[in-house]
Amino acid sequence: MRHNTPKATLNILFGCMLATTAVAGTSEPHQQTDHRPARHQEAAQSVQAAQQARRPWVGVEPLPAGTDCPADVAPGRTVNVLAIDGGGVRGIIPAAVLAYIEARANRPVAELFDLLAGVSTRSLIAVSLSKPGSDSRPAVAAWQVAEGYLNDVQHLFPGGLTFELARTNGLLLPKYRAEVLEDLLRERLGHLYLSELIGEVIVPTYDLRSNRARLFQSADARADPGRDYLVRDMLRAATAAPSIYPPKRLADRDGRETLLGVDAGLFVNNPAELAEAEARALWPSRGVTLLSLGTGVQSAPVVNLSSNFGLVDWVPGLLYVGAYGQETVATLESVRQLEEARAPDDRHGLRLSPRLSPASVSQFDASPAHMELLLRDAATLIDTERAALDQMVRLLLCVKRR
Repeated sequence: MRHNTPKATLNILFGCMLATTAVAGTSEPHQQTDHRPARHQEAAQSVQAAQQARRPWVGVEPLPAGTDCPADVAPGRTVNVLAIDGGGVRGIIPAAVLAYIEARANRPVAELFDLLAGVSTRSLIAVSLSKPGSDSRPAVAAWQVAEGYLNDVQHLFPGGLTFELARTNGLLLPKYRAEVLEDLLRERLGHLYLSELIGEVIVPTYDLRSNRARLFQSADARADPGRDYLVRDMLRAATAAPSIYPPKRLADRDGRETLLGVDAGLFVNNPAELAEAEARALWPSRGVTLLSLGTGVQSAPVVNLSSNFGLVDWVPGLLYVGAYGQETVATLESVRQLEEARAPDDRHGLRLSPRLSPASVSQFDASPAHMELLLRDAATLIDTERAALDQMVRLLLCVKRR
């Protein structure tokens, strides 16, 4: 499903009902000691079944050289902005789209966009793509991020009845152990600070101490050490969905503890409008080319229509009623702003979010079968929207001409 305007979505109304945490990959498959029961180790190994699914980024050829660029899309006149929704294991969908874009452009994603923003698990994508290598160029390719999802979600989202009972299914204890996520982030990111990322990166979170939304911004971190944080700590807070992972205490570069952070899905799931606003603040005289990537919407009713509509019946559905309802309102508001406040040649945008198959709507089912379904949804989206994606790649390259 394609929309040409960004949409803001509230992903979490009741934190105990939703997980929004997975981790992007690196150039080498993640290796760590597995202390889980043998049956969980077998489940992790069975991810190979999902890895046999079609990879929509494999075999993609670069676009032919040379393209006609609109007069208003040019270096120095336009900035490229990427915004990625939250959505748990469904992060494989935008990761696959970005791997396709990177292959068509024959350029790293971080070199195509001036500003990257991601919510919850998608903050992991934005940061992974912006991590500098030894040559100061991006260290990780988008296809490696996508492959990393398939490898890591088995560790981050263990399941099974015994596990659910041991962790009380998120009712009395956080559903998942933070140590696995923290070890992975430490191994992948080490002592990397926000100020050291390539380009401009925005990661929203929510501070439980001040009851305020907080934005981690690489531009602010470079200007003020008091707003510079270890990337691994920032991401740990940004993915701490209530009852899924515990909140994260953060200390700035000077060692001062400044906030108690949780997942930004509490107040925003689609960061497109936020990212565009920040881009216009950083580059007030330039137009914006915006790519907004969602993690899919379901077509089936979110509430059991034959239920008695009591609290037990409503709570799981309210989560999605709020999410999809806010998405619709935000879309209407975006259309109004575009019609009333912006010049028609000031902005180019593409919103992509697939209509999910009925069996692939879960945000934290990391089973190989479910991951394969999500890969198929991603492949269908890319096949359906190939012309629009290729046009977006051309616009991005017009701004980033060498």
